[in-house]
Amino acid sequence: MVKLTGFSSVSIPFEKDECIWTEISQKYSRDQIHQIAADNGFIHVVEFVDSKSWFMDALWTVV
Repeated sequence: MVKLTGFSSVSIPFEKDECIWTEISQKYSRDQIHQIAADNGFIHVVEFVDSKSWFMDALWTVV
């Protein structure tokens, strides 16, 4: 059982050895992102980057 600090009424039950998925952050170049899209049946439409180009959200559409 997991209890969240500051949320006394929230508890989350887990089974023994239950797998818990978490976010996986990966770093890819722009070329790699375009290639991943193409390899999976998408076309790269546009990308949104922060002012330092450290972070990017890519918008794809299905071919």
